[in-house]
Order: sequence, then structure tokens, then C-alpha cells
Amino acid sequence: MIALFQAMWRRQKRFVHGIIYWQNWILMAVVYVVAVTPVALMMRLFGKPMLDVTLPDRQKKSYWTERSEGPMTWERARRRF
Repeated sequence: MIALFQAMWRRQKRFVHGIIYWQNWILMAVVYVVAVTPVALMMRLFGKPMLDVTLPDRQKKSYWTERSEGPMTWERARRRF
């Protein structure tokens, strides 16, 4: 009797996992269509690039600032800021 219930449980589990797989796939497709697509369309309409990495000052090559603290020591490593 226990073997029968175990076999039924395994089949039910396999069936439910199949349903969950397709349910998640459909849910993610709906989320993509409802959330991502309108944002992408608005960005294209307004012409704003999502990755605007251009520097405002065209004369500068970089905004990197050199540190003038000297070499790393244990005391400086212990002090975070």
C-alpha cells in the first residue's frame, strides 16, 4: 500500500513541477511585456540612452583623482575613512 502511495506521490510531483515550469515561464513573459517593454519604448521615444557614459567636460580625459596619502600601512588599513 505504501508503494502505491509513493508512486502516486512521484507522479503528482512530476505533474505539478511541469505546471509550475510553464506557469513561471508565462508569468515572466507577462512581467517583461508589462514592465520592461513600456520603459524601453519611452526611452526610445525621448531619445535618452540608458548607458550615458559621456563626460560632461569634453576637455578632460578622466575624472580620476590621484590620492596623496602615501603608501598603505597597517594603521591606515585599520582606519576605514
